[in-house]
Amino acid sequence: MDIETDEIMKKLNLVEETILQIKKLLNPGKEHAKKKPNESVETKEEQENGTKRITCPNCNSLNFTKHEDKTKVIYYHQGAPIYGKKGVCNQCGTEFSLN
Repeated sequence: MDIETDEIMKKLNLVEETILQIKKLLNPGKEHAKKKPNESVETKEEQENGTKRITCPNCNSLNFTKHEDKTKVIYYHQGAPIYGKKGVCNQCGTEFSLN
């Protein structure tokens, strides 16, 4: 039985090493991760403070203006419509929702 146990332990160790190698290949680390074009990356300060800057989803610019989005009525207050907000990028002209 000791010989069988030793063989099983060797195979188990080999499987565990293989699993670790596969995990390293699947999760290469942040320096190798590719950023998607519409995905903004938070810095450590933003994660700690819980705040995030609004950026253009197309060009990641911080230069945009806020406008009322007349196509989205959020609710009616005493009969007057309250509209949603949209951002318009001043660099590329992309319109995006701020709600």
